[in-house]
Amino acid sequence: MKKFIPCIVVISLLVSLVFAGISCTKAKPTISYSPPSLSFTATQGGDNPAIQAIGIWNSGGGALSWSVSDDATWLNLSPTNGSSTGGTSNVIVSVNISALTAGSHIAMVTISAPAAANNPQTIPVTLTVVSPPTPTPAPTPISTQTPTGPTPTPILTPPPIPTPASLDLSGNINGSGVVQQTIHYVILNGQGVLDIGSGTIALLGGNPLQSITVDEVCGGFPPPPAGAHIIGCAYDYKPNGATFSPPINLTLQYDPGLLPAGVDASKLAIAYYDTPTSKWVVLLSTVNTVNHTATAQVSHYTLFAVYAAAPAATPTP
Repeated sequence: MKKFIPCIVVISLLVSLVFAGISCTKAKPTISYSPPSLSFTATQGGDNPAIQAIGIWNSGGGALSWSVSDDATWLNLSPTNGSSTGGTSNVIVSVNISALTAGSHIAMVTISAPAAANNPQTIPVTLTVVSPPTPTPAPTPISTQTPTGPTPTPILTPPPIPTPASLDLSGNINGSGVVQQTIHYVILNGQGVLDIGSGTIALLGGNPLQSITVDEVCGGFPPPPAGAHIIGCAYDYKPNGATFSPPINLTLQYDPGLLPAGVDASKLAIAYYDTPTSKWVVLLSTVNTVNHTATAQVSHYTLFAVYAAAPAATPTP
Protein backbone atom coordinates (compact mmCIF):
# COMPACT_ATOMS: atom_id res chain seq x y z
CA MET A 1 0.00 0.00 0.00
CA LYS A 2 1.29 3.48 -0.99
CA LYS A 3 1.64 6.22 1.59
CA PHE A 4 0.57 9.82 0.71
CA ILE A 5 1.33 11.49 4.04
CA PRO A 6 4.53 13.24 2.80
CA CYS A 7 2.61 14.83 -0.10
CA ILE A 8 -0.03 16.17 2.28
CA VAL A 9 2.68 17.68 4.49
CA VAL A 10 4.31 19.40 1.50
CA ILE A 11 1.00 20.83 0.26
CA SER A 12 0.11 22.08 3.75
CA LEU A 13 3.51 23.73 4.02
CA LEU A 14 3.10 25.50 0.64
CA VAL A 15 -0.39 26.74 1.54
CA SER A 16 0.91 28.07 4.86
CA LEU A 17 3.75 29.91 3.10
CA VAL A 18 1.35 31.48 0.58
CA PHE A 19 -1.01 32.76 3.29
CA ALA A 20 1.94 33.95 5.34
CA GLY A 21 3.14 35.99 2.36
CA ILE A 22 -0.33 37.45 1.88
CA SER A 23 -0.68 38.38 5.52
CA CYS A 24 2.66 40.24 5.40
CA THR A 25 1.48 42.52 2.58
CA LYS A 26 -0.34 45.42 4.23
CA ALA A 27 -1.53 48.60 2.48
CA LYS A 28 -0.01 51.78 3.90
CA PRO A 29 -2.17 54.70 4.95
CA THR A 30 -2.41 57.60 2.47
CA ILE A 31 -2.81 61.30 3.27
CA SER A 32 -5.82 62.88 1.55
CA TYR A 33 -6.92 66.46 2.16
CA SER A 34 -9.13 69.28 0.89
CA PRO A 35 -8.97 72.06 -0.24
CA PRO A 36 -5.63 72.09 -2.13
CA SER A 37 -4.97 75.73 -1.14
CA LEU A 38 -6.37 78.50 1.08
CA SER A 39 -6.82 82.21 0.42
CA PHE A 40 -7.71 84.96 2.92
CA THR A 41 -8.41 88.68 2.41
CA ALA A 42 -8.56 91.39 5.08
CA THR A 43 -8.30 95.16 5.47
CA GLN A 44 -5.31 96.55 7.35
CA GLY A 45 -6.40 97.64 10.83
CA GLY A 46 -9.74 95.84 10.44
CA ASP A 47 -11.11 92.50 11.63
CA ASN A 48 -9.41 89.18 11.05
CA PRO A 49 -10.86 87.23 8.09
CA ALA A 50 -13.30 84.40 8.67
CA ILE A 51 -11.81 81.06 9.69
CA GLN A 52 -11.49 78.23 7.19
CA ALA A 53 -10.97 74.48 7.56
CA ILE A 54 -8.77 71.76 6.07
CA GLY A 55 -10.29 68.27 5.90
CA ILE A 56 -7.83 65.38 6.38
CA TRP A 57 -8.63 61.69 5.90
CA ASN A 58 -7.00 58.34 5.17
CA SER A 59 -7.61 57.02 1.66
CA GLY A 60 -5.28 54.03 2.13
CA GLY A 61 -5.06 51.09 4.49
CA GLY A 62 -4.66 50.90 8.24
CA ALA A 63 -4.82 53.97 10.45
CA LEU A 64 -3.39 57.37 9.56
CA SER A 65 -1.75 59.28 12.44
CA TRP A 66 -1.12 62.84 11.26
CA SER A 67 0.12 66.20 12.49
CA VAL A 68 0.02 69.68 10.95
CA SER A 69 2.41 72.64 11.18
CA ASP A 70 2.92 76.01 9.49
CA ASP A 71 5.75 78.46 8.84
CA ALA A 72 4.01 81.79 9.58
CA THR A 73 3.52 83.64 12.87
CA TRP A 74 0.16 85.02 11.65
CA LEU A 75 -1.33 81.58 10.99
CA ASN A 76 -2.99 79.36 13.63
CA LEU A 77 -4.00 75.67 13.33
CA SER A 78 -6.27 73.68 15.66
CA PRO A 79 -6.04 70.80 16.36
CA THR A 80 -2.45 70.08 15.32
CA ASN A 81 -2.70 66.28 15.27
CA GLY A 82 -5.16 63.43 14.93
CA SER A 83 -5.83 60.04 13.35
CA SER A 84 -8.14 58.58 10.72
CA THR A 85 -9.13 55.19 9.39
CA GLY A 86 -11.27 56.74 6.69
CA GLY A 87 -13.31 59.47 8.38
CA THR A 88 -12.52 63.16 7.85
CA SER A 89 -10.88 65.28 10.56
CA ASN A 90 -11.16 69.07 10.29
CA VAL A 91 -8.28 71.42 11.13
CA ILE A 92 -9.46 74.98 11.81
CA VAL A 93 -7.24 77.60 10.13
CA SER A 94 -7.37 81.16 11.48
CA VAL A 95 -5.40 84.30 10.70
CA ASN A 96 -4.21 87.21 12.89
CA ILE A 97 -3.50 90.36 10.85
CA SER A 98 -2.74 92.70 13.78
CA ALA A 99 1.01 92.93 13.05
CA LEU A 100 0.85 92.76 9.25
CA THR A 101 1.35 95.49 6.67
CA ALA A 102 -0.68 95.84 3.49
CA GLY A 103 0.38 93.39 0.79
CA SER A 104 0.32 89.68 -0.02
CA HIS A 105 1.69 87.23 2.55
CA ILE A 106 2.37 83.57 1.72
CA ALA A 107 2.65 80.62 4.11
CA MET A 108 2.74 76.84 3.93
CA VAL A 109 0.80 74.25 5.94
CA THR A 110 2.53 70.85 6.13
CA ILE A 111 0.64 67.61 6.83
CA SER A 112 3.00 64.96 8.23
CA ALA A 113 2.33 61.26 8.70
CA PRO A 114 5.56 59.18 8.84
CA ALA A 115 3.75 55.91 8.11
CA ALA A 116 1.89 57.27 5.06
CA ALA A 117 2.88 56.34 1.53
CA ASN A 118 2.76 60.00 0.42
CA ASN A 119 4.26 61.74 3.47
CA PRO A 120 4.45 64.75 3.71
CA GLN A 121 1.85 66.94 1.92
CA THR A 122 1.81 70.76 1.71
CA ILE A 123 -1.00 73.31 1.32
CA PRO A 124 -0.14 76.90 0.23
CA VAL A 125 -1.91 79.72 2.09
CA THR A 126 -2.19 83.25 0.66
CA LEU A 127 -3.25 86.24 2.77
CA THR A 128 -3.95 89.56 1.04
CA VAL A 129 -4.06 92.58 3.35
CA VAL A 130 -5.47 95.64 1.58
CA SER A 131 -4.93 99.25 2.62
CA PRO A 132 -7.88 100.90 4.38
CA PRO A 133 -9.96 103.27 2.21
CA THR A 134 -9.05 106.95 2.27
CA PRO A 135 -11.51 108.77 4.58
CA THR A 136 -13.85 111.23 2.89
CA PRO A 137 -13.16 114.79 4.09
CA ALA A 138 -15.95 116.48 6.03
CA PRO A 139 -17.97 118.95 3.95
CA THR A 140 -17.33 122.64 4.45
CA PRO A 141 -20.12 124.28 6.50
CA ILE A 142 -22.45 126.42 4.39
CA SER A 143 -22.83 129.98 5.60
CA THR A 144 -26.39 131.18 6.22
CA GLN A 145 -25.44 134.77 5.40
CA THR A 146 -26.49 136.23 2.08
CA PRO A 147 -23.39 136.53 -0.12
CA THR A 148 -22.51 140.07 -1.21
CA GLY A 149 -20.63 139.05 -4.34
CA PRO A 150 -21.06 136.54 -7.17
CA THR A 151 -21.51 132.90 -6.18
CA PRO A 152 -18.22 131.06 -6.73
CA THR A 153 -18.29 128.04 -9.01
CA PRO A 154 -17.62 124.90 -6.96
CA ILE A 155 -14.51 122.91 -7.88
CA LEU A 156 -15.12 119.17 -8.10
CA THR A 157 -12.31 117.05 -6.67
CA PRO A 158 -11.99 113.67 -8.40
CA PRO A 159 -12.09 110.67 -6.05
CA PRO A 160 -8.63 109.31 -5.14
CA ILE A 161 -7.41 106.29 -7.05
CA PRO A 162 -6.84 103.41 -4.59
CA THR A 163 -3.28 102.10 -4.46
CA PRO A 164 -3.10 98.35 -5.16
CA ALA A 165 -1.50 96.29 -2.37
CA SER A 166 2.10 95.27 -3.03
CA LEU A 167 3.15 91.61 -3.21
CA ASP A 168 6.00 90.39 -0.98
CA LEU A 169 7.94 87.54 -2.64
CA SER A 170 10.72 87.18 -0.07
CA GLY A 171 9.19 84.06 1.50
CA ASN A 172 8.35 82.39 -1.82
CA ILE A 173 11.56 82.66 -3.86
CA ASN A 174 14.95 81.00 -3.37
CA GLY A 175 18.46 82.37 -3.76
CA SER A 176 18.47 81.58 -7.48
CA GLY A 177 15.26 83.51 -8.10
CA VAL A 178 13.07 80.41 -8.52
CA VAL A 179 9.45 80.90 -7.38
CA GLN A 180 8.51 78.09 -4.98
CA GLN A 181 4.70 78.23 -5.04
CA THR A 182 2.27 79.39 -7.75
CA ILE A 183 1.26 83.05 -7.29
CA HIS A 184 -2.17 84.47 -8.19
CA TYR A 185 -1.88 88.26 -7.67
CA VAL A 186 -5.15 90.21 -8.07
CA ILE A 187 -5.39 94.04 -7.90
CA LEU A 188 -8.33 96.43 -7.75
CA ASN A 189 -11.06 93.76 -7.67
CA GLY A 190 -9.83 92.04 -10.80
CA GLN A 191 -8.68 95.00 -12.92
CA GLY A 192 -5.31 93.25 -13.15
CA VAL A 193 -4.47 89.60 -12.51
CA LEU A 194 -0.94 88.17 -12.54
CA ASP A 195 -0.27 84.40 -12.58
CA ILE A 196 3.30 83.28 -11.85
CA GLY A 197 3.84 79.52 -11.97
CA SER A 198 6.06 77.63 -9.54
CA GLY A 199 9.50 77.13 -11.05
CA THR A 200 9.47 80.53 -12.77
CA ILE A 201 12.79 82.39 -12.50
CA ALA A 202 12.05 85.98 -11.40
CA LEU A 203 15.07 88.30 -11.37
CA LEU A 204 15.90 91.98 -11.00
CA GLY A 205 19.40 92.89 -12.11
CA GLY A 206 20.50 89.27 -11.74
CA ASN A 207 19.18 88.99 -8.17
CA PRO A 208 15.98 87.29 -6.92
CA LEU A 209 12.92 89.54 -7.25
CA GLN A 210 11.71 90.48 -3.76
CA SER A 211 8.42 92.33 -4.34
CA ILE A 212 5.89 93.50 -6.93
CA THR A 213 3.98 96.78 -6.97
CA VAL A 214 1.45 98.20 -9.42
CA ASP A 215 0.42 101.79 -10.15
CA GLU A 216 -2.87 102.48 -11.92
CA VAL A 217 -2.22 105.27 -14.45
CA CYS A 218 -5.45 106.85 -15.72
CA GLY A 219 -3.94 109.85 -17.46
CA GLY A 220 -0.66 111.25 -18.69
CA PHE A 221 0.61 107.98 -20.16
CA PRO A 222 2.36 108.00 -23.58
CA PRO A 223 -0.22 108.40 -26.37
CA PRO A 224 -0.76 105.61 -28.89
CA PRO A 225 -0.22 106.22 -32.61
CA ALA A 226 -2.90 107.95 -34.67
CA GLY A 227 -6.06 105.87 -34.96
CA ALA A 228 -5.12 103.55 -32.05
CA HIS A 229 -6.65 103.73 -28.58
CA ILE A 230 -5.75 102.91 -24.98
CA ILE A 231 -8.94 101.51 -23.41
CA GLY A 232 -9.31 102.86 -19.88
CA CYS A 233 -6.30 103.08 -17.58
CA ALA A 234 -2.77 101.72 -17.95
CA TYR A 235 -0.99 99.66 -15.27
CA ASP A 236 2.66 100.21 -14.40
CA TYR A 237 4.02 96.95 -12.99
CA LYS A 238 7.20 97.49 -10.98
CA PRO A 239 10.06 97.24 -10.44
CA ASN A 240 10.75 98.11 -14.07
CA GLY A 241 13.35 95.76 -15.49
CA ALA A 242 12.16 92.67 -13.58
CA THR A 243 12.33 89.61 -15.85
CA PHE A 244 10.53 86.28 -15.88
CA SER A 245 11.51 82.98 -17.50
CA PRO A 246 9.35 81.41 -18.75
CA PRO A 247 6.94 84.32 -19.40
CA ILE A 248 4.04 84.84 -16.98
CA ASN A 249 0.34 85.46 -17.66
CA LEU A 250 -1.07 88.99 -17.32
CA THR A 251 -4.83 89.60 -17.53
CA LEU A 252 -6.30 93.11 -17.72
CA GLN A 253 -9.99 94.00 -17.55
CA TYR A 254 -11.56 96.60 -19.84
CA ASP A 255 -14.81 98.58 -19.72
CA PRO A 256 -16.85 97.88 -22.88
CA GLY A 257 -18.52 101.26 -22.42
CA LEU A 258 -15.17 102.93 -23.17
CA LEU A 259 -14.72 101.29 -26.58
CA PRO A 260 -14.67 103.90 -29.36
CA ALA A 261 -17.26 103.55 -32.11
CA GLY A 262 -16.25 100.98 -34.68
CA VAL A 263 -13.77 99.13 -32.42
CA ASP A 264 -14.29 95.35 -32.38
CA ALA A 265 -13.76 94.08 -28.81
CA SER A 266 -12.52 90.72 -30.08
CA LYS A 267 -9.59 92.53 -31.77
CA LEU A 268 -8.33 94.11 -28.54
CA ALA A 269 -4.91 93.17 -27.17
CA ILE A 270 -2.52 93.92 -24.34
CA ALA A 271 0.30 96.28 -25.31
CA TYR A 272 3.35 97.48 -23.39
CA TYR A 273 5.23 100.74 -23.73
CA ASP A 274 8.81 100.25 -24.92
CA THR A 275 10.78 103.21 -23.53
CA PRO A 276 13.90 102.85 -25.74
CA THR A 277 11.82 103.09 -28.93
CA SER A 278 9.03 105.29 -27.47
CA LYS A 279 6.44 102.95 -28.98
CA TRP A 280 3.54 100.81 -27.82
CA VAL A 281 4.25 97.14 -28.64
CA VAL A 282 1.24 94.87 -29.13
CA LEU A 283 1.42 91.37 -27.58
CA LEU A 284 -0.27 88.23 -28.85
CA SER A 285 -3.39 88.21 -26.70
CA THR A 286 -6.55 86.25 -25.93
CA VAL A 287 -9.73 88.29 -25.45
CA ASN A 288 -12.76 87.16 -23.43
CA THR A 289 -15.63 89.36 -24.64
CA VAL A 290 -17.97 87.91 -22.00
CA ASN A 291 -15.81 88.75 -18.97
CA HIS A 292 -14.26 91.77 -20.76
CA THR A 293 -10.64 90.72 -20.27
CA ALA A 294 -7.49 90.42 -22.36
CA THR A 295 -4.66 88.02 -21.47
CA ALA A 296 -1.07 87.89 -22.74
CA GLN A 297 2.28 86.42 -21.71
CA VAL A 298 4.88 88.93 -20.51
CA SER A 299 8.57 88.42 -19.81
CA HIS A 300 9.39 91.73 -18.13
CA TYR A 301 7.77 94.59 -16.20
CA THR A 302 6.84 97.96 -17.66
CA LEU A 303 3.65 99.92 -18.45
CA PHE A 304 0.79 97.73 -19.79
CA ALA A 305 -2.68 98.60 -21.14
CA VAL A 306 -5.59 97.18 -23.13
CA TYR A 307 -5.00 98.45 -26.66
CA ALA A 308 -7.12 98.89 -29.79
CA ALA A 309 -4.93 99.06 -32.88
CA ALA A 310 -5.56 101.58 -35.61
CA PRO A 311 -7.72 100.19 -38.44
CA ALA A 312 -5.85 99.02 -41.49
CA ALA A 313 -5.72 101.58 -44.26
CA THR A 314 -8.05 100.87 -47.17
CA PRO A 315 -5.94 100.51 -50.34
CA THR A 316 -6.61 103.13 -52.99
CA PRO A 317 -8.13 101.51 -56.10
